This record gives sequence, C-alpha cells and structure tokens, in this order.
Amino acid sequence: MRTIGSREFKNRMGKYLRAVRTGQTLIITDRGQAVAKVGPPDRKEHSEKSVEDRLRELEALGMIRLASARRFGRRIEGI
Repeated sequence: MRTIGSREFKNRMGKYLRAVRTGQTLIITDRGQAVAKVGPPDRKEHSEKSVEDRLRELEALGMIRLASARRFGRRIEGI
C-alpha cells in the first residue's frame, strides 16, 4: 500500500486512479494522519445487476414504489 498526502492526491488524482485500476490500494493522509483508503471495488459487492433488478430489490424492501404502466386522465383528441 502506498501512502500519499491529500494535496498530492488532489493534484495528481488521474495518475493515482490509474494505479488503483491496476489493483493498487492507496492510503491518503492529511497532516500525517491516515484519513482515507482508496482501492479497487470488491467484485462481490459490485456485481453486474441491471438497474431494473436493483429497483425491484428496493421496491421489495419498501424503500420505493415503482410507477405503473396505466395512464392517468384522458387524452383529449384534436389538440
């Protein structure tokens, strides 16, 4: 694991994100104290679920309610 100061990380973020893409993990420090850990995501947590699958999960948990396909109101012809 590499240790990088917060200012260095901010100024060269692109460089460090490329390193993370290759599998490296970085420790970000502020005034010598570790404040963050940046690394590649766990593959288990970020599986290839579709947006629709995730929305159905949230609906099943009662966190959201999906819209139905029915129309509300009438359509006025000729306008």
